[in-house]
Amino acid sequence: MGSHHHSHSGHSHNHHDHGKGEGAKNIALAFALNAGFTILEIVGGLLTNSMAVLSDGFHDLGDSLALGLAYVMEKKSGKRKTKNLTYGYKRFSILSAFVTSLILTLSAIVLSYFSFGKLWNPEPMEVNGVLGLAVLGFLVNGFGFLKLNATGGWNEKSVRLHLLEDVLGWALVLIMGVILKIVDWFWLDPLLSLGLNLFILSRSIPNLIQVGRIFLQYVPENLSVTDVENQIKTLDQSIVDVHDSRLWSLDGESHVYSGHIVIKSKLETLRYRMKNSIKSKLNEMGVTHVTLEFENLGEACKPQST
Repeated sequence: MGSHHHSHSGHSHNHHDHGKGEGAKNIALAFALNAGFTILEIVGGLLTNSMAVLSDGFHDLGDSLALGLAYVMEKKSGKRKTKNLTYGYKRFSILSAFVTSLILTLSAIVLSYFSFGKLWNPEPMEVNGVLGLAVLGFLVNGFGFLKLNATGGWNEKSVRLHLLEDVLGWALVLIMGVILKIVDWFWLDPLLSLGLNLFILSRSIPNLIQVGRIFLQYVPENLSVTDVENQIKTLDQSIVDVHDSRLWSLDGESHVYSGHIVIKSKLETLRYRMKNSIKSKLNEMGVTHVTLEFENLGEACKPQST
């Protein structure tokens, strides 16, 4: 009990930079639990002949990988830039999200295929084993869910969501086990498995698309180039035009902008003042990396080739 109190006081003492350290620690704990239990589930699913347990096992495997990667990335993504990684490690968290979503999507497709086959010729199962695994799964994932912080970073939030899904998944398997103790409705198992996998797909496919858009350097979802250019133009009377804009996101949270600003005046002090006001305006909009090139009115612009 004492140790819990200690960690809690440490947490409140250091609240402003709770983010990385505490987040990584919580994710590590959830990972250790989940990884150990995943192996048990997959073996248990095979032994009890339950597709639903197997599906939950693979879902948890995806989550374990997500947790493992999230833990490593959470530690890395806070690191400063290096000679070879000039934007720092921010994109590593996106890479981990991509890998996880891909694994979850593929395993859900394969398991849906097998569950569909079993729906037409259901096989008997080891119901007591299923009940035992369901209770254990519910407790392990429930504990992990409660340990993670609801207000943590993007990674911690998504991991917490995974664990909540697992808790609900195991609750359903538990209910199924209880029904199977009473009646031999073995078709419930592949049906529940199909449901779980379709639910996973409904989450992992949009995730893949979203991460893909970030990798392909789409304009961030909540911003538009036109809007950013208009915001810049309204800052000062002497700004005549904004063009050759580039706007993309590093990791879905930190955005990057570069553009050419045409101005009427040749005064250096004006340029300096303008640069600062443009940067602070864009920072308000979530754009953290800003590169500006100023041009005089009538100057021939050489746009970037791409």
